[in-house]
Amino acid sequence: MNTTFENELRKVFDKVPNLENKKYVGRAFYASIDKDIKLKAEFISTKTHERFDAMKIRVLHKGEGELETNTIRLKEIWGMKPVRNGNFTNGVSPHMWIYNGRLEWYAYTPNTADYAKLADQITDYAEVFQDEDMHIEMNGMSM
Repeated sequence: MNTTFENELRKVFDKVPNLENKKYVGRAFYASIDKDIKLKAEFISTKTHERFDAMKIRVLHKGEGELETNTIRLKEIWGMKPVRNGNFTNGVSPHMWIYNGRLEWYAYTPNTADYAKLADQITDYAEVFQDEDMHIEMNGMSM
């Protein structure tokens, strides 16, 4: 049975083509970028407890440990989102929250285009750490 975090992570990472050995464990996602380089991603709270408004991505090296961390704030990628609620005339900053023990999107639920934008950002980031030969191979090109 998939957790809600896993379902949300799948909506993003199923669209990221340059990762192998994709695994969803609890609230986190893991994959291989390259032979010795792994990626770990999870939704995080940047300001308020249990208000998940960003994705933290860690790049890990098999022998050297953590190489880099990047935090992608959903508002920076998707912008303020309009909703049909007079209390939010400027829209809402996209985030999930835990309400009554359940994880759910607050006031705005991302659409396919939103998830694709986030996936594109992650794809670009992962490519920075990917061996060029592996990148060409994974995109169906030969040298």
